[in-house]
Amino acid sequence: MSLPSFGVKRPVVANLVMFAVVGAGLVFGIGLRKEFFPEIRPNLVSISAPYPGATPDEVESALASKIEDALVNLRDVKEINATVSSGAASLLIEFEPGIEIDAAVADVKREVDALQDLPDEAERIVVDKFEPNIPAIVIALYGQADERAMKEAIRTIQDDLRTLPGMGLVTLGGVRTDEILVEVRPEALLKHSLSITDVAREVRLAMTELPGGTVKSDTRNLAIRAPGVEERADAVREIVVKSGAGGQRVRLSDVAEVRDDFTDTDLRTRLNGEPAVSLTVFKVGEQDAVEIAEMVKAYVAGRTGGEFRLKVGERLAMFARRPGDASPPSHRVRAYELGVQRAATSQLPGTLVTTTDLARFIVGRLDLLTRNALMGMALVFGVLMLLLSWRVSFWVAAGLVISLLGTLAMMRFAGITLNLLTMFGLIIVIGILVDDAIVVAENIKSRHERGEAAENACIRGANEVAWPVVATVLTTIFAFLPLGLIEGQVGDFLAALPMVVACALSVSLLESLFILPSHMKHSLEAEDRAQLGHPSLIARAEGFVHRYREALFDRLLIPAYMRVLRFAIRWRYGAMGVILAVVMVSVGMVAG
Repeated sequence: MSLPSFGVKRPVVANLVMFAVVGAGLVFGIGLRKEFFPEIRPNLVSISAPYPGATPDEVESALASKIEDALVNLRDVKEINATVSSGAASLLIEFEPGIEIDAAVADVKREVDALQDLPDEAERIVVDKFEPNIPAIVIALYGQADERAMKEAIRTIQDDLRTLPGMGLVTLGGVRTDEILVEVRPEALLKHSLSITDVAREVRLAMTELPGGTVKSDTRNLAIRAPGVEERADAVREIVVKSGAGGQRVRLSDVAEVRDDFTDTDLRTRLNGEPAVSLTVFKVGEQDAVEIAEMVKAYVAGRTGGEFRLKVGERLAMFARRPGDASPPSHRVRAYELGVQRAATSQLPGTLVTTTDLARFIVGRLDLLTRNALMGMALVFGVLMLLLSWRVSFWVAAGLVISLLGTLAMMRFAGITLNLLTMFGLIIVIGILVDDAIVVAENIKSRHERGEAAENACIRGANEVAWPVVATVLTTIFAFLPLGLIEGQVGDFLAALPMVVACALSVSLLESLFILPSHMKHSLEAEDRAQLGHPSLIARAEGFVHRYREALFDRLLIPAYMRVLRFAIRWRYGAMGVILAVVMVSVGMVAG
């Protein structure tokens, strides 16, 4: 028994499969993770080597060159790039595609740790895999306020955002690093017989954590350490810089002014002409970029008293929750409530806005995909309505929706996310999804119009074109498959495209050969019953369109086409000459 025959003779099974595909698409499609680009396999390892106070030449000779020499003989190393600046060196090691990045990081760490002749002043070298993060959204706080107040406010916002579930990496920008500024008074140094070097040495020793040995007991050994002074201006003021024989002490506050300040760097960040600080939220790992942006915008709306509307799913979740359950229906609502609570307890020193919502590109591509699907369904329905019948048009257009929902479900099972590339593939494949259904439905309809019974027309019509339809689908899938064979990061980006096309066309093939013939049988039987009995208003309208359609095609278009075809066959050399001339003119226009 063929697949169309099984679907026609067991319509309950066909309908159950259809409902399962639609349900899976609605459930799993809504939960698909949305991101900018597909995840790529990292093959880069970064090395950060700080060397405070050293010149670029010193950093290059004492650190960068030695690290490069140690790594050049590692296996599968493709390229090493080193960047040297004052006080630090950074290296980026690119490995061959397909390597295990964790093993590569371990190999690099082993080689770096084995270096023995590094300068003592160099700080700990950090080795980690390099994964570029794409920002999802940026928050800015701007206004004519004190720099300290602006920094404390933006840090509070950063802490709030980090408490939200599913929030990405939140980094601070536009602020200078805190430091404790010590301004020594020369006259005080002379009074106490001190030099700047003496003061600096005592401050450094006081703030250094020193080991104090080990205390042994009957049960265990306890390590003793002398903690340094806390990094606070009040604590630093109390550091003793000189002690006298009679117990006299000279504290740092006696010879210097100590206060909290910022590093002396030339940093100016402005928004709308006013000083600004910012937070950049990055998507990390398997987090949803659109959900992150929605939570951030909801928090800003709650913090600033902006407009906030519940989505349909959030309203349904609130309606369905148990009595007494006051938990937020979504992370977005939780972010808004957090912003409202924070606004009630503290006031912002400036204006809080979102400035760069990069997730809007994903939302825009989703809107484009939705519009294309709806417009495609409407156009298919309209064209088939004019050429065949409204019943055939309805089931072919419905097949487009079923195929898209089934594709979303298969993407969830295959671990494919909704990103700019996969949505591009879905937009491309929308025009191909209905081709199979149109071929099958038209062949079934033509057999029924020649006098075959509805069931026989559906089975034989679908079987007649089944293998050509399968061949068409396979050739299209094979045309996209080479994109998945590209190596490197480009291949990682494009690998999802043929998978999406294969999923979509596979679901379309199942729908056109199994579900569509079953529905066509019921539609054709209903059409036969309407012709035997008293026709309804829809049936009369369809008969009116059918008569004019036959008049248009049988009396006008088909005869005109036959005359052109006979002329082209009779004067075949002239017809080929015209075609070649058109091709040459087209090539010349492109080249010119």
